[in-house]
Amino acid sequence: MGISEVVMSAMMEHMVVSGTALGTLMGPVICNTLFMKQEAKLVTYVAGPVKRTVDYIMVQQEDKAKVRNVKVISSEECVLKHKLLVMDMWFKARKSWHR
Repeated sequence: MGISEVVMSAMMEHMVVSGTALGTLMGPVICNTLFMKQEAKLVTYVAGPVKRTVDYIMVQQEDKAKVRNVKVISSEECVLKHKLLVMDMWFKARKSWHR
């Protein structure tokens, strides 16, 4: 088991123990898994021959419907060997009237 799998496993275990297991009404959702992507478009860590998905974006279950896309910008390196991971979300603007 690689480091990323250990970290992900520990994160999932923490969520279950703390009562915010995936699938519950208020539990977090891993956005990277919501969209079908090619393997190359999921990779966030590249070190020579090693290519892994180690970076994740999470939102609350109630915000899941607002997520439009999650993508890796392969041409941008934000931290050494890590590719930039971005999420598109839809927000409804509320009008506020001031007098």
